[in-house]
Amino acid sequence: MESREEKGANTNISAFQSIIDYCNDGIVILSAEGKPKYVSRSVEAILGYTREEAMQQDVLSLLHPDDILPVSKVMQEALSHPGVAIKGHTGRMRHKDGSWRWVDATLTNMLHDPEINGFIDVFHDVTDIHQAHEKLEHANRMYLFISQINQMIVRAKTEEELFTEACKIAVEYGKFNAAMVGIINPAKEHTINIAAAAGLPEEDFELFRDYSYTKDGLQSRVLQSGTYYICNNIAEDKDLMNMHEYAASRGSISCMVLPLKKQGEVTGSFTVHASELDFFTEDIVALLTEATGDMSFALDVFEKERQRLIIEQQLKNSEARLREAQAIARTGSWQTNLDDLTVIWSEETYRIFETDTDGFDGLHASFMQYVHPDDRDKVERAFNESLHIGTPNALEHRIVTGKGNVRVVVEH
Repeated sequence: MESREEKGANTNISAFQSIIDYCNDGIVILSAEGKPKYVSRSVEAILGYTREEAMQQDVLSLLHPDDILPVSKVMQEALSHPGVAIKGHTGRMRHKDGSWRWVDATLTNMLHDPEINGFIDVFHDVTDIHQAHEKLEHANRMYLFISQINQMIVRAKTEEELFTEACKIAVEYGKFNAAMVGIINPAKEHTINIAAAAGLPEEDFELFRDYSYTKDGLQSRVLQSGTYYICNNIAEDKDLMNMHEYAASRGSISCMVLPLKKQGEVTGSFTVHASELDFFTEDIVALLTEATGDMSFALDVFEKERQRLIIEQQLKNSEARLREAQAIARTGSWQTNLDDLTVIWSEETYRIFETDTDGFDGLHASFMQYVHPDDRDKVERAFNESLHIGTPNALEHRIVTGKGNVRVVVEH
């Protein structure tokens, strides 16, 4: 029969056990070899394993590979400081469903206590907090990315500069694994040329030069539909099986391809790769869509400037041909602005009148000074008839050139 003291002690132990089992924190006591000696029931709420299942687990096997070394360092520190709680280690542990949960743990070395003889590991789930921080970090990166893109667009003078800088910004500020701009090759069906890239090994540039894409492939979907394509898990995407090996070798887990347009027509694509699963959230997609929209606007500006230069050159060529024809035919031309009666002469007209821009200020009255005094009334009358009545005239009259020579000219 239990004594009153024993009964009271057992009651206290039972109450303490209930508190431990149903608190939010998981509590595990590990042996010197890292094997579970005790597991609280609350571990099931955090990692999904029942107490019995957890007791059979190798704790180190539940750690994320990237966190094994940091945890080992914490255990070494705990070994060096018996009885001292080593706080603040945050890492990932595999949930029973296969997902990773972020936990914040405090480890205390109690090997010196014969009643415990192990490490007490107290941890709680911080996955939601960590994911919120990640989302905020991603958003900040993307806002910085779009800001840099917009600043660059203002400075860029050519398409080549636009594409090169956009890829650099995506890798440097957006922290993407790689970024690439491909432009449709009009000479080869289903082929794009890599106009710029960043984050790729040197050998990959040759791999993607004159890249031929399949009719139902990733690039084809974007180039033909004019809409973006997202893959948040390349390894599991059956449509991207031809990319699985390459993506795995480059650490690319997610990717997004966006169309680039010039004057409303799709002319290429902007591709970015990320090293995180499910990276392309709705907010990030919106920012990347905005960025490529801004790039497409810049392409429109470049194209309009290119066409303006072409027209300007064509006009120069036409004027040159006109000057040559007038010189051969010794025929000049002139235009009169009817609002202020200013006159524009062609080069050949200046030669016929044996003067230059210093000798003729472009006024109708100045032109009349070159007309022979005996013909001025006839010329003025013909001019007024054309101006007010619209009567066409073929008028022959004399002029006195800038060098004093008298010449006969015919005006139409």
